[in-house]
Amino acid sequence: MGLTRTHKYGILAAGGAGVAAIIGKDVLLGLFMASSTPLSEETSQVDAEQSQQMKDAIEDAVEQSFGRRMATAEDYEIAAIGKLMYESKRCTAQIVDIPGYFTDVPGTLLTTAAHCTFGKDPEKFNFSTTYATANGEETEFLLESSADNPALVWTNPGYDPDLGDKKKLQPDDNAIIFFPHRRPPAAITPIKQRVFAHHMADYNIAALGALHASAAGFSRDLPDGKSIDEECEASQPLNGGLVTTTCKINYGASGGSLLVRNLFGELESLAVLAGGTVKDGEIDVTADNFRSYYAPFYHHQLADVPFLNKVDQCVMIMEPDGGNLRMHADIGSDTVGDAMPQSSVVRVRDTLDWERAEIGDPNVWLEVMETEDGRDGYIRSDLVAEVNCP
Repeated sequence: MGLTRTHKYGILAAGGAGVAAIIGKDVLLGLFMASSTPLSEETSQVDAEQSQQMKDAIEDAVEQSFGRRMATAEDYEIAAIGKLMYESKRCTAQIVDIPGYFTDVPGTLLTTAAHCTFGKDPEKFNFSTTYATANGEETEFLLESSADNPALVWTNPGYDPDLGDKKKLQPDDNAIIFFPHRRPPAAITPIKQRVFAHHMADYNIAALGALHASAAGFSRDLPDGKSIDEECEASQPLNGGLVTTTCKINYGASGGSLLVRNLFGELESLAVLAGGTVKDGEIDVTADNFRSYYAPFYHHQLADVPFLNKVDQCVMIMEPDGGNLRMHADIGSDTVGDAMPQSSVVRVRDTLDWERAEIGDPNVWLEVMETEDGRDGYIRSDLVAEVNCP
């Protein structure tokens, strides 16, 4: 899944990863930083063009060597992803909307990793990202927490900090931060945070195998703030644990998004980065066959978030023969018990964005929260009509 960008190739591009291998990554980064140094007024236009060519070439070599690329101004779609700051520590967080949930007061929701928030003072969290204004200028958007207006932080109570200190991966390594009464500018589009019932296959039955995704996060080991790995593979075991991916990550990317596109072409986050391949007690982003691991959010977890409320949505079964519940959002999935009879009213969550889900479309699935006899699952929207909840 490619993100929108324009990428230039300069005079060293033909060298590719070979250039990186010959001069070494540390030197390569040094050259990149040198090529990024502002030019003096006396520098000629020719020198400026040559410097830009060198910078573009080194960017390409870094991409091939590290397995990811630096984000540029053209990556406007990921303006919602930024740097989560706590004193001297840095992680990644993203501005999100969570379909099916709302807050009592307006504000900005962020998702991130639990190991970035556990045991920390909510008054000391800050978040920063950059975006392009209408006239093309790069501008910072900053959220600051304080004693007078603190951020609200939910850290998954299932997260074990002792395991985290040992770099042990945990499926409960996720968290949500809320900055009340502060909203991002219109130029920053929040990413939709997917929330699951049981398994990533709730999103797409193909997830039982593998799907294509992209990863983006704040970078401490590469310049320019954010880095991206596109078109990596992701899959999840049947127990609904961590999502395993081939996405290359970077230091500082903890809490960053695993991104896909929904049926409306918008970016969605399936999960947040929990960790990666560990060598000698530390994550080794250069390891052969490197794997990164992401923690999804589940509805039963969000029931404990004090600043989130669930949207009440109900539908009535209109089909004379009733409506079958499916285990996953796919017509080939197993049914869950007997069909629900006509005129039954059930509460649902949106599997797609509820406000735009086409009732009557057999390709749109609605998640049934619970039937009268305690079942849950998915039902096709062409079998139901929207009604007021009793």
